[in-house]
Amino acid sequence: MSNNSNNSDAGQPGVKFETMLEQLNHQIEEEQMKIEKEIMSLSYFKFFMDRMDEHRNFMTSLSEKLKSVRMVEKQREEPEDLRKKVQEIENTVQEIEHTVKQIQKSQENFQTFVQGTLDMMSSKLYEKEEDKEETK
Repeated sequence: MSNNSNNSDAGQPGVKFETMLEQLNHQIEEEQMKIEKEIMSLSYFKFFMDRMDEHRNFMTSLSEKLKSVRMVEKQREEPEDLRKKVQEIENTVQEIEHTVKQIQKSQENFQTFVQGTLDMMSSKLYEKEEDKEETK
């Protein structure tokens, strides 16, 4: 039916112009809607890109903080390592002192044994000499 009205309007230049104007207005509105959609999608894209930048900056900041925390932990560990080494050295010194005391005791026991053996040998020698003198 629109064809009939278009055909009937074809003879009237004012109606034809209005129809063309309406069609152009409609095309302009469609183009405006497309442009608005593009602007919206670009706005969303920019929004997400901004969020990504914020996220990247946040992650970079976290990474730097983590490095800082690791450095502090390492500095804390170093004194702890030194304390452990000092404790190990102290334990070794105590073990050495204990071993030295045991060696000293063993030396004293050995000296006592040697002295006792010498005393016994000397007394037996003395007895033998006395026996020799008595037998003479």
